[in-house]
Amino acid sequence: MSSFSDLSWGELAERLEGLRRERRWTSEAEGVLHELHVHQIELEIQNRELRESQSRVEASRARYAELYDQAPVGYLTLDIQGVITEANLTAATLLGHRRALLAGKPFTAAADLRDVTPFHSHLRACLRSRGKMTVELETTAAQGASLVLQLATVAVVSDDGEVLCYRMTIADLTEQRRAQREKGQLELEKRARVEADEANRMKDQFLGIVSHELRSPIHVILAWTQVIHSRLGDREVVGRGLQVMQRNGRLLARIVDDILDVSRIVSGKLYVAMVKMDFADVVHAAVEAARADARAKSIELHESIGGDCALRGDAVRLQQVVDNLLSNAIKFGKTGGHVWMTLAREPQAIRLTVRDDGCGIDQADLPHVFESFRQADSSTTRCHAGLGLGLAIAKHIVQAHGGAIRAKSEGTDRGMQMEVDLPPDVFSTPPPPRPVSSTRTSS
Repeated sequence: MSSFSDLSWGELAERLEGLRRERRWTSEAEGVLHELHVHQIELEIQNRELRESQSRVEASRARYAELYDQAPVGYLTLDIQGVITEANLTAATLLGHRRALLAGKPFTAAADLRDVTPFHSHLRACLRSRGKMTVELETTAAQGASLVLQLATVAVVSDDGEVLCYRMTIADLTEQRRAQREKGQLELEKRARVEADEANRMKDQFLGIVSHELRSPIHVILAWTQVIHSRLGDREVVGRGLQVMQRNGRLLARIVDDILDVSRIVSGKLYVAMVKMDFADVVHAAVEAARADARAKSIELHESIGGDCALRGDAVRLQQVVDNLLSNAIKFGKTGGHVWMTLAREPQAIRLTVRDDGCGIDQADLPHVFESFRQADSSTTRCHAGLGLGLAIAKHIVQAHGGAIRAKSEGTDRGMQMEVDLPPDVFSTPPPPRPVSSTRTSS
């Protein structure tokens, strides 16, 4: 007897019909019935499994649809032309449209973009990279409010490399960007308040220094006027007193000039007359003027001036720069020390270098040496006189000539070096050689 398990339903039915006609309903009929029963059970099991699988798929699809619609991020599908083919409820809400009306609408129209160019550039970038690209766009909401939307887009590519569509997520960054702007504004205001407080503190400090600097020479002048008045017949005392009064009068004039120069710099009215000149003559004159102060502190002043130092500039203002640099070097140099002054023509500039072996400056204070109203030692009991405006004025004058000035120091008690670079007058004829040696040392 052949196995009934290998027969189809049609074959089993034919066999049963044959048995009925042949009146042979014996063990073979029982076998057919058994096979039918087994098939029936198997079909019921398969049907139950299929129904359960279908229920799970439908439940999963329902959960996915709910998650898709209620997600906090908008989801869109766009065709290769940028037309919306599918959108979730969040995307429809962000764009201000009913979801049923979004399908078939170009994204640029649905989003009411203020400028469509960034969006089209974004799609082209996705097309080229075939990867995820992001962009932020400004749109107008249905109520007319401005929105900032972040789009994250990826191209869906077929097996043969053809772009089928774009999958896009949309996030509303409006509040986040507003909070960032407000935070940035608060930080700017806080920084401005700190800077204003610091500026006021330095100005108050500066006024204290000015008062101290003015009071000292004024007291000397007043004291000597009383001495001279009481000893008019003593020519030696009168002569010495006049010299002291003259020296302190020049000091007062310099203090006033520095204050006026700073005022002109702040108001943009510091005048610089640009004419052809030989910078070497200016430097040499400044060195000669500084020798007396150097001798008073037993400081050796070394001078080295090179040739071809023609430039266009203001001789008076540039001498003011050199005077300030030499005055600082001597003032902060140690007694019995050295000051080196070098002027040389570099490939792209005329460089003036003033170096001393004095007290130097702390690295923390070095970036601030050219700032007005700021000194490393700003107390009225400091050991060196002066307003601390000289380097700020010198920097402005140098910059007005198209040059640059730098300060270098290896630290406290390691000396100081100032460098000034000025553009040469490339169209001028080099000056004639100096008739005397350009290197001198005085002590």
